[in-house]
Amino acid sequence: MKLTVVEGGAQSVYRFENAELYLGRSIENDLRLNSALVSRRHCRLSVQDGEIWLEDLGSANGTVVNGARITEVPLSGGEVIMVGRTVLRFRILEDGA
Repeated sequence: MKLTVVEGGAQSVYRFENAELYLGRSIENDLRLNSALVSRRHCRLSVQDGEIWLEDLGSANGTVVNGARITEVPLSGGEVIMVGRTVLRFRILEDGA
């Protein structure tokens, strides 16, 4: 799986293999987003029963997927995720990608 920062942060690609990935302002997160609009622990990507889920963790400014504010949603790949003013694109990597 990978997240690509599209806008609002350093242009970066984050690949991850773990069952969970935490995003937020705190240095304790797997992916740190340094913005006052991002909560300390903002949202989480997790693998549950073979599906990938994105969950907002009660953040002040919410998590938006494809233009809709979410609490928890399954991801299939290609979604645009907004956390604060940072825009990310979620992809599921094919073998060897």
